[in-house]
Amino acid sequence: MAYLISFTLIVLIKIYAAASSFHGTPVPALLWSPERSLSLLPEITGMDPVKTEDFLQGYLTPVMTNGAESAVVFIQDQLNLEHFTKYADVYSLDSDGGAFKNVKSLMEDHFSLELPQVANPSKAIEKLKASFTGAVHTVKSVEEVEALTLDKDKRVLIIVQLKPVRGHNDHENIIQQNDAIIGAITRHLQKRNVKYSALFTGQSSSDGQADSAESRLNRHLLAATDSVNGTFFNESDGNIFVYIRSASLYLQIDKEKGKAITMNLTLTPSTASNSTYNNETSIVRLDFPNVSANGTEYNVSIVTEAERYTDRWVMSVSLYVEGGVAPDSNVSLQNASLSSGENDFVIPIIYSWHCTEMKLFLDTVNYPNSRFAGSYILLDGYQ
Repeated sequence: MAYLISFTLIVLIKIYAAASSFHGTPVPALLWSPERSLSLLPEITGMDPVKTEDFLQGYLTPVMTNGAESAVVFIQDQLNLEHFTKYADVYSLDSDGGAFKNVKSLMEDHFSLELPQVANPSKAIEKLKASFTGAVHTVKSVEEVEALTLDKDKRVLIIVQLKPVRGHNDHENIIQQNDAIIGAITRHLQKRNVKYSALFTGQSSSDGQADSAESRLNRHLLAATDSVNGTFFNESDGNIFVYIRSASLYLQIDKEKGKAITMNLTLTPSTASNSTYNNETSIVRLDFPNVSANGTEYNVSIVTEAERYTDRWVMSVSLYVEGGVAPDSNVSLQNASLSSGENDFVIPIIYSWHCTEMKLFLDTVNYPNSRFAGSYILLDGYQ
């Protein structure tokens, strides 16, 4: 069980927590270094954006001005969490990073740190540029870097202005080209024995316009999930992203009589279509109508409700089952609480929740009819 933003884990729910003191939505920032550990940098809580000055003093200055290493800043005109959700193939367990192939490899192979949201990182970069003791080069291509006179014993700051995504319909293609530039430049520096630390970030977060093309969003994520036999749902105007590989229900109809059935729940394009979202509540409703088991049809719904409390979301899961034709097989479960003693259903704002295998039992303490005791749902790859 986890709720992290990471290339190795899953980015799913797109929620940005922007304090009123910030102008615009904060931007992700990725730091890595082949030379030095980043473990002593300030820890992030995931609740609030890192302020510009804190980003400069707490992260950029220690990493990029102290020591003998050079510094490389890769900056894209627009970058947000949804770019990673859409184009990093985050739903595949064996993903190579999708459009962020080189960035993923650099983050995994070196000391690295992910900051999900930084307020105005470009302003911090300008201050870094002004105070940097050494040559400063601003380039736009691999060829310009290759043409630089670089001495492995002299520190330099290289600011790489990547290709802009603004104005292009195919963001994935531009990001993939920029990722190739990042890979080529870092390999060139390694070949020339230049020790460095690096930053990848954006000037802005697209001003909240990353979801302007829902068809592209749906297509790319489905393409990523098809390879792992899962189903992706983009619901409530793009405010809820759900991914799930499979679902099943073990229904203990009557424990004393030993009556129980297992239902394999089939995912369809409309399974999550009744999900709803507003600023305070997110409800993921998975509906499985007309489930046939032992000659009887049942209607099954699994409802995950997340309620917002200032800096976090608190989740609960409920089960609804109706069906049965004979008196001894008639079933009616309404809003039956499901739980597991070890699951933490508290999610920091901007983070997402996922579980490789979620097994939740009917909480009979809060449900009056104990004859269903022992019933449980099993959700594989629920994210």
